[in-house]
Amino acid sequence: MALQLWSAVDGLAAEYARAQPSLRIGAARADALADLVAANATISTTIELVAPIDCEWPGPFGPRASSVSTACLGAGDTDPSLE
Repeated sequence: MALQLWSAVDGLAAEYARAQPSLRIGAARADALADLVAANATISTTIELVAPIDCEWPGPFGPRASSVSTACLGAGDTDPSLE
């Protein structure tokens, strides 16, 4: 397996060196290895947005409780269906 990988890297590096003669062979091999790894990689990104929720706010008649229970806002609680 490793021999096949290095022969693929050397083959692609030779193509890169022919296409760009000023490129050193070491740099061509590094580019070839990076391109082969990136071609076979799976990259995923997860973005988590967090917004504060005020449980009380002042109104014309004083503070009132929101309709959101603070029990559901515990730290570390996650929805198992999202995992």
